[in-house]
Amino acid sequence: MPSHSERVVACIHALRDAVPTMFILVGGAAAYFQGHQRVTKDVDILIRDLIWTVSKQLTASSIDNNYLRAEDAKGIKKRTSDLEDAVFWAIKLQEAGMLISDSCADLFPISYYHVLFLRISMDANDFRQLVDVGLRKLLIPWEQNSPEQQDYYSYFAVEGSDPFTVELSEVEEDDGYIVE
Repeated sequence: MPSHSERVVACIHALRDAVPTMFILVGGAAAYFQGHQRVTKDVDILIRDLIWTVSKQLTASSIDNNYLRAEDAKGIKKRTSDLEDAVFWAIKLQEAGMLISDSCADLFPISYYHVLFLRISMDANDFRQLVDVGLRKLLIPWEQNSPEQQDYYSYFAVEGSDPFTVELSEVEEDDGYIVE
């Protein structure tokens, strides 16, 4: 039986033959080849402005545009591993003495609500690692957040307040967070 890395390489070769343009390996498979210990069952590639996921046990038989995570157990597990990957890449950037570039930030804009969601979802030290490599560059101005994003954010914080510094307080009864 082929090893995990051999299956990933075979999938990449199949993609190279099937996708008529250049692509970049991203996500868990890319992290795996950089030393991350998490094993992935899909191969994420960046093709121009789209992220595609090749799934079904590392074969090229099913390609799905994958940008949302379901609220079920699988989606929650995938969101968790996505955050672990982000921290892994932040550490790699720090080790190389690099920051998120402006051109990268332009490709991956995030809203105030998303920054707050990251803070609430992550260990504080892990979130700090993302901030230290330039997460703030990805934050779009308040006025460019959609009305829905502004509404969600306003449930937790004062409209337009800084999502990186707004104070979070732990709630004892449900281990969640509220914003003061």
